[in-house]
Amino acid sequence: MGRCPLETGGLPVVTRRPHYNCGMESPATELLRLLADRLERLSVDSIWARRASGLRGNVNRVLDEIANGQAVDPLRIQMLVERCFEILQKAAREIPDLEEIKKN
Repeated sequence: MGRCPLETGGLPVVTRRPHYNCGMESPATELLRLLADRLERLSVDSIWARRASGLRGNVNRVLDEIANGQAVDPLRIQMLVERCFEILQKAAREIPDLEEIKKN
């Protein structure tokens, strides 16, 4: 799990979700974290859930690299973000329109 030094004493704390940065995160990092959370929420019944699982793993690897201070190619981040949005859009199309259901 993620480790983030506490301000008092600099001791590591293990959290349920990794903290990739204790300070300010870049907009790309924030977006990747948000997208990973959204992919995790896809219904297991969705055909996109399995693809989302692998993609989420890739996003988490990039976030780990960023947290470890490794250089990450911005093109790689852009491609991941685009793929995340693509999967989320396709999964959203599977959600039934409640207004249409109520009319019938």
